[in-house]
Amino acid sequence: MMKLTETKNQTPFIKKPLEQLVFIPGIWVNGSSYWLQHTTEKVINDEELILRVKQEPIHSKIHFYSLYVSNHSSHTKEIKILAQHHHLNVSREHFSFASPMENRLFHFANNDIFLVNGQFDGVGIHEYTIQPFWRVYTDQIWSSLKNGSLMYQPMAKGRRQVFSR
Repeated sequence: MMKLTETKNQTPFIKKPLEQLVFIPGIWVNGSSYWLQHTTEKVINDEELILRVKQEPIHSKIHFYSLYVSNHSSHTKEIKILAQHHHLNVSREHFSFASPMENRLFHFANNDIFLVNGQFDGVGIHEYTIQPFWRVYTDQIWSSLKNGSLMYQPMAKGRRQVFSR
């Protein structure tokens, strides 16, 4: 029997006080979602999966994250990578918008514009939504948790978080 443990990094992904957009990766598998809050590695014992995230140094104003998933079971699993973004200090003046034509997410805050994008094997964001903070770690962000389909909401102002899959 394999014993897996969770490694925690005491430093969240926010490294500089000037950074305003927080990134929290996650994974959907078999009707459940798991988030990597304040950690760079998570072991999902029930699924025998390990999820790791690494921030790649590209440019001082560009954040690029690589996510690695290791399957330690003998079964093939369907997984969906989740990416959560929210402002560090949220105000009523913040605005987030999901552009379906461009497959991009935009955050507007304090006269700054943040562009959020993602891809895997050349394929961009598949689904996205903007949800209130109080729904974040509940099943209310899903139109179908069983199928891993997000509830679609294209824009919001104020305390909202953006998810993409």
